[in-house]
Amino acid sequence: MYRESHLYSKEFTWSNGTSSTRIDYIWVSKILSQCSIKCEIHPAELITGSDHRIVVAKLGTGIMQKVRSTAINKRLKGKKRILKLDKAQKEE
Repeated sequence: MYRESHLYSKEFTWSNGTSSTRIDYIWVSKILSQCSIKCEIHPAELITGSDHRIVVAKLGTGIMQKVRSTAINKRLKGKKRILKLDKAQKEE
């Protein structure tokens, strides 16, 4: 996706100081690629400690995110739902 929207850019996702490459990708179907809003490459050293950079794609799918009303936010007072995945059981 990045290459499609940045035809003349020479940004890479991995480098060892001597050579660089676009080794990290986001693959999408042709139909989904038509929903592409933007695609960017960000440094990751401070976030992950990786020598790879992060590829970020924003797609406009038309799916609306559910937004809570102000009244519900006040009632919940910042409560969050925590899922304990380590205690989840396999579905049979």
